[in-house]
Amino acid sequence: MKLPLTLSILCPSLMLLLSTFAYADGFARGVFQLSNAQAKNQYEFIAQYPVGKHSAQTITWPQGCKSLQANQYQSNDLMVQTFLIECEAPLANGAVIAVPYQIEAAVLELQLGAWQARNIVTSTKAGIKFVLQTGPAVEKSLPEIAAEYFGQGIVHIWFGWDHLAFVFALCILAEGFRQLFWTITAFTIGHSISMAVSFFKWVTIPISPIEAIIAVSIVLIAREAWLRMNQAEHKAKSGGINMIIVVALFGLVHGLGFASALEKIGVAAYERVPALIFFNVGVEAGQIAFVVMITGVTLILDKVNKTEVFSRVALISVGAAGSFWAIERIGSFNW
Repeated sequence: MKLPLTLSILCPSLMLLLSTFAYADGFARGVFQLSNAQAKNQYEFIAQYPVGKHSAQTITWPQGCKSLQANQYQSNDLMVQTFLIECEAPLANGAVIAVPYQIEAAVLELQLGAWQARNIVTSTKAGIKFVLQTGPAVEKSLPEIAAEYFGQGIVHIWFGWDHLAFVFALCILAEGFRQLFWTITAFTIGHSISMAVSFFKWVTIPISPIEAIIAVSIVLIAREAWLRMNQAEHKAKSGGINMIIVVALFGLVHGLGFASALEKIGVAAYERVPALIFFNVGVEAGQIAFVVMITGVTLILDKVNKTEVFSRVALISVGAAGSFWAIERIGSFNW
């Protein structure tokens, strides 16, 4: 079945347009640090967040505090801001710092002498609101760590447009539940292994080329699925164990991206093992939910004989988005 010419042109064009307004990894995080300065009742506040999330609005400091000095600079795709603030009295429990940046989650690292803490805060429409809770560093319980990183894993995969695009292409590539199961399993095994290896620094690879390869993998899988739909001969030659191996290898690459995302959260030393385990479980839970959703849509379309049209439109869109991300990421290399 051939797509109408207008549809063939409109789909990739629309996807390219949407790509220019969104991060491939749409889950934006910020890391914020608050520590004592040299003078009494003066503090240093450091903010690091994606450049695209910068806001013209100013940070709201705790009552009785004001900014004495502010500097900012851009480091690759991050905006880094440093503030020197002075308060009328020492900061205490309940003091609020409101940050206007529209990011999905933020980590606040508090280092005020012997009082230390690290909290992950979820954004609202108004931005991020940090409520200071000073006190001796207290290790979180295993259930608290599990809930925190399981949720972070789910949110990451659901906002990671490049990873979702790859899994989406895999759903179209696979024929039948059995092949889909083994394909997704191969991808899961691959990225679970590399995520652990990278997270524990057994292997260190620059993230920029990894992100470019992830984008290229989307294009290649979309192309493979397209060829299978068009050519029975290609389908016979490229099926089975060979494709499972290829997907597993791509999974190794995607796992390095997951590890980078986990590192950005800011994991305490005592949390590293459970954080890795439950973050990965969260990623798998989000991935399974996405696969179930796509499978359900496909079953509905089967009843009205629209599966092939849906698959072709989806592959054109996914391939266009992957191509855009690949060019964008390769172009951002520090040659």
